[in-house]
Amino acid sequence: MNAQLSMNAEPARPADALAFYMHGLELARNVGDIHEEGKNALGVVWATTVLRTVEAAAIGHEALLRLVDNRHWSLIWIATEIVASHLFFESNIEAAALIYGHLEAHHPAWGGEHGRVRALQRLRKQPGAEQWLARGASMTDDEVVALVLDRLVQHAPVG
Repeated sequence: MNAQLSMNAEPARPADALAFYMHGLELARNVGDIHEEGKNALGVVWATTVLRTVEAAAIGHEALLRLVDNRHWSLIWIATEIVASHLFFESNIEAAALIYGHLEAHHPAWGGEHGRVRALQRLRKQPGAEQWLARGASMTDDEVVALVLDRLVQHAPVG
């Protein structure tokens, strides 16, 4: 049932990964396995941020909402960091800094410490980043999740 195990064994294109994680998500929902559902939803969020289409963004948004509905906070923060990284590479520096500021202040890295450290180093070189990081640190969990949900849909191209 765990799509991640198969994805680790055989690399795929993001569209293939999305289909794979969506299948795992459906299987987990059918058997009521909230943990596996969360892990597959996390994979969906990753794949949809990479794909950058309107349809993919909507799917990623739904997967993140499901994590929120299930109150699966550890996976919500991993998904949030995935979106923050993607926003940074898409040059949405303010949104990325707000999210990273909150994560750094309130949520320990989930195993990607080096990735967060590198992201924060790159962010701090950007004009205005320190103010955005500080503002993100003062945001509530709910405000950050709302920001991520909003940006997940907004970053996709129209059409």
